[in-house]
Amino acid sequence: MNINIKEKLKVSQRQGFLSLIDEGSFLRIYNQSAFIVTQILQHNFKISAHTIGKFQQYHFVYCAFPKRNLHFHFENIRKTAWGYELAGEYDLADYDNWFRRFFVQTNKKLNRNITAQQSDSHLASAYLFSTERSVEIKGKHIYLNPKQVMFLRNWQRGYNNNIVIENFIESLQRKLR
Repeated sequence: MNINIKEKLKVSQRQGFLSLIDEGSFLRIYNQSAFIVTQILQHNFKISAHTIGKFQQYHFVYCAFPKRNLHFHFENIRKTAWGYELAGEYDLADYDNWFRRFFVQTNKKLNRNITAQQSDSHLASAYLFSTERSVEIKGKHIYLNPKQVMFLRNWQRGYNNNIVIENFIESLQRKLR
């Protein structure tokens, strides 16, 4: 099924769903769904930021991966007429800040690829300090970055993400040393 970009963006913003749009050999993930995949589910996909339209009025971000790798990345995903969807309770509270920073960073160089890791390293220190959270463990303060806070806020029992959890625990252990 071939749908235009406006429809893809509309499908991607549905509450309670991660939407993967079937585009031939690849699955593309737009805007809110790209946020869910890279920030909440912690997949390290490359994010591309684009602006289209006669007056540059449509801003969007997306990431993609080969369709053959679908079940490697996601379990319990459901086929739809336009691609695939994964139901879940996703906290999109930080979505607007995340989305905006792709267009602030790229400024006039829109359509430039940015990995999630690169974009995190370019955040202004004021932004980082305003969103860090301090937790005290055995008298020692540990500061959690926005990704760590988001992971804790969105973690769900029974979700099969052992590698992500191990990486998160190891990052906390390093901070305790």
